[in-house]
Amino acid sequence: MPKFYDKKAFPVDCTAAGQSLLTLSRFDYSEKALAVATYMSMNMQDENGGFYFRKYKNHTEKISFMRWSNAWMFAGMATLLKKVCSVMNLA
Repeated sequence: MPKFYDKKAFPVDCTAAGQSLLTLSRFDYSEKALAVATYMSMNMQDENGGFYFRKYKNHTEKISFMRWSNAWMFAGMATLLKKVCSVMNLA
């Protein structure tokens, strides 16, 4: 689970998770990035493909903001996919 704060589990934030995907991919931590992407897809993605804004301990803010949640997650996921395809010689 990606963290918004370094010493707290919540909130889970899509902007922070998307940025972690970009950073982890850039510095060759693909396995950790895949774990973040999997967590986010399983816990923060709606049935239409968009991502929820934030998950708190007792509730999830299910607003899907194009700029704050989706743009960062899609940028992070695309960067990770490009990295994985490059490593597997698929690109």
